[in-house]
Amino acid sequence: MRPFRDTSGARRRNNGASQERQSLLQKEENEEMDNKNNKNLVNNLRKNKKQEENRLSLIDGILDTSNNASKPSALLFHKKQSKHDYHHVPHTPEDLMAHEPNYGGNAQLGFYYPDTGDDEREDEEQDEAIIFARKESISRPIRWIQRMRRELKDDFGSILLLLLLYLLQGIPLGLIAAIPLLLQSKGITYAQQAVFSFAYWPFSMKLLWAPIVDSIYFKSIGRRKSWMVPCQYLIGIFLLVVSYHVPEIMGTEQDHANKKPPNVFFLMCVFLPLNFLAATQDIAVDGWALTMLSRKNVGYASTCNVVGQTIGVFLGNVVFLALQSKEFANHFRAVPEDKGFVQLDGFVFFWGIIFLITTTLVFIFKHEIDHSIIPNSSLETGKNKNNGNDEEKDKSKEEEELSLGVRETYTILVKILCLKPMLVMIVVLLTGKIAFAASDGMTDLKLIALGITTDKIATRSLFLTPLHIVLPWLLGKQTAGPKPLNVFLWAFPYRLVMNIIFALLVFWTPSFKELTGSGDYSYFYYAIWMGAYYMQQISSYCIFLSMMAFNAQISDPKIGGTYMTLLNTLNNLGGNWPVTLFLSITDFFNRKNCVATGTKLFFMHLFEVPERFFNYSINQVATVFYNRYPNSFSKHVISEDVLSREIKGGRIITRKLIVKRGAGFLKSVPRWISRQTNVAFMPTLEESIFDLIEGTLVTHTRNVSWTQTLNMTEKCFYKKLPDSRSSVKRTLSVQANCRFLV
Repeated sequence: MRPFRDTSGARRRNNGASQERQSLLQKEENEEMDNKNNKNLVNNLRKNKKQEENRLSLIDGILDTSNNASKPSALLFHKKQSKHDYHHVPHTPEDLMAHEPNYGGNAQLGFYYPDTGDDEREDEEQDEAIIFARKESISRPIRWIQRMRRELKDDFGSILLLLLLYLLQGIPLGLIAAIPLLLQSKGITYAQQAVFSFAYWPFSMKLLWAPIVDSIYFKSIGRRKSWMVPCQYLIGIFLLVVSYHVPEIMGTEQDHANKKPPNVFFLMCVFLPLNFLAATQDIAVDGWALTMLSRKNVGYASTCNVVGQTIGVFLGNVVFLALQSKEFANHFRAVPEDKGFVQLDGFVFFWGIIFLITTTLVFIFKHEIDHSIIPNSSLETGKNKNNGNDEEKDKSKEEEELSLGVRETYTILVKILCLKPMLVMIVVLLTGKIAFAASDGMTDLKLIALGITTDKIATRSLFLTPLHIVLPWLLGKQTAGPKPLNVFLWAFPYRLVMNIIFALLVFWTPSFKELTGSGDYSYFYYAIWMGAYYMQQISSYCIFLSMMAFNAQISDPKIGGTYMTLLNTLNNLGGNWPVTLFLSITDFFNRKNCVATGTKLFFMHLFEVPERFFNYSINQVATVFYNRYPNSFSKHVISEDVLSREIKGGRIITRKLIVKRGAGFLKSVPRWISRQTNVAFMPTLEESIFDLIEGTLVTHTRNVSWTQTLNMTEKCFYKKLPDSRSSVKRTLSVQANCRFLV
């Protein structure tokens, strides 16, 4: 082997050589450097191999002495018996990091190369093969998808089934979440929204009946299928029944025309049982996920939960809101209609049929097998049925799920709640989401009140759904590791910042409204909200997925359904009770604003002056009114021009253009605005109607400049009194596209 060549010396010696010669020399030097490094690596591997053989021979001796049996060892690294045996050689940086053997059988398996004896020549050929294999593996790194397929190979079918079950669970959840948006468009109050929010509570109270689900079952059917199958059948039947009574539940077209709001309490009583069945199904599926997946992949149960529920909520909420919206449907119609592509009754009926069909298939073809105890490879091949040592058998017995009665399950539940770490966990779960409640519970309702249609909100969620599906898989490796709460700790402060951003965007939403006949919002506005929602959903899903993975890791398989349900119940309760509380008190702090159709002015403040009386007749007051300018008391008036005057049916209609300095009714404008030169002279339009028959004089004075920012209208109502006197009542309305101006 040629010794290592100095690069700088080579360049000096070949100063006059061609560029091609220099590149060949450089390539040769790089290859020599790689060969030297590979040789050092092989020497280290030989040394580690000898140490490993010595340690394994010692362990084999101890096992032979204690067991007095010739059982084959389940160790990953085997003692060399002949030249045809195989030994483990790490071939990637990941394998090098995991080179220490794992006697549980979960270590990464590398390539195996045969020992060809002690001949040095054969060893050199073997070393060259190892180097070649290593270089090939480095040049073709395993991709993320291929690595995931290798890890999930044995659990792939179980993961697909869990995704289906969680998808079905998300359908009623998404449908229930769509109801408040439909109710908000019907003009109900936030207090009524708080009443309907109790329909979400079964997911927060399922701990009360989770021990019953965990303890009572039919062995012939299965511990989890005994509850999951009846619940899904009842959900399907419930949806079919509801589909025939939608007009009575949501109100008829005549009720909507008469502005009669739906009976929110009745709605809550209808959807509460539906959510109760979905919560019970969630208990069974959560417990089944702990045993359906192998122990090494149990962390992916949270990923299946998030992805499956996301798809289900997307279908039951986003797809439904978009398809039932007439605005969305009319974009694809040549002739506009007054209804969307689908209605609530047809949508509910369709999913009722889907529930019945899929539940029947799962009931017939899927059997419960505890893969967290029995290795998947044993189930497939049966070769390892009688293998393993006594310690593995004892460990399987310890992890076997206990068959406890209702009383024993509740007793264990109380003991879990009394654990000191669990007390800290309860406080964190019940109070951690208070900061998010107002933002999560009222943002969409506020946007609907400000003129955003439900199909626009559904379209926004449509673009967010790919993120909801992909993000859990990207975070699966972090949450399936030993410290899943690290993701939670990273995302929590970031989520708090997004609350402030959401509040500011809701506050400034009226400023983005276009001055069009439809009063719609610009695409720039929707792009801003889309970016904000993407950032918010990243932090929100990181928190949710991290907590789900942590709950799955600390749950005891002996009472898997109850333990997992306890943690998830506390998590759901911590998110529901603050939303209900804030919705119930929002009306006390809410400020109603008038919305001027076709304008950009939303926020309004009304000033009223007490009624004044004059000892003059209405004719005298009208004469003074029409001839009041100029006068020494109105120096702020610069000019007055009559634009038009006509008499119709005993009424005198007059229109004047009056130019004023920032005075008169402009005194209500903030001082910092009136000081600006571009509003120092304010042209105003005065319209008056003097009714000679009724004896009334009505005037309207409004500004004709700065109308995109500020619009003020002064109304004066003069009328005659029975005692030949007259009175006047003045009001001033200030409308602005920014709240701080009013």
